[in-house]
Amino acid sequence: MDAQPARLAAALAKAAQAGFDLVIVDTPARVEQAAAEAAKVADLVLIPCKPSILDLETLRTTAELVQGRSKRPPLVILNAVPAQGTRHEQAAEAITGMGLAVCPVHVGQRVAFEYAAQAGQSVTEYEPDGRAASDIRHLYDAICQIVGMSKKERAQ
Repeated sequence: MDAQPARLAAALAKAAQAGFDLVIVDTPARVEQAAAEAAKVADLVLIPCKPSILDLETLRTTAELVQGRSKRPPLVILNAVPAQGTRHEQAAEAITGMGLAVCPVHVGQRVAFEYAAQAGQSVTEYEPDGRAASDIRHLYDAICQIVGMSKKERAQ
């Protein structure tokens, strides 16, 4: 559903009344009001970040915008991680050096994300047994564990 920042709390209340246990709010990049409003009502703020110097340089600003607004400290998820090399390990070290938590699961740089988007699908729909889908399932499990969702709640 689409909800403007000022209407986000009402949209989430409606989702709770409808029986939703988990709601993921995706805000546009570089729209500070949207990120700040979403963080206020979040149990957990996820900050995607590529393991590149340009992304790492903007990470601190994003973290400052959302830090202290949600129930838990923000969690950085490394995405588009190259299959070879240690760039993600170096990025994780830099991120923890900023005082931010890094998700224990990262998402690899996979062409299936592009193809799925072109087809209007998620990677779990596009290529259910592929590596990209596996990355997303592992990430989902990690996030559910962090927010305290039981295995039964995760399966629904």
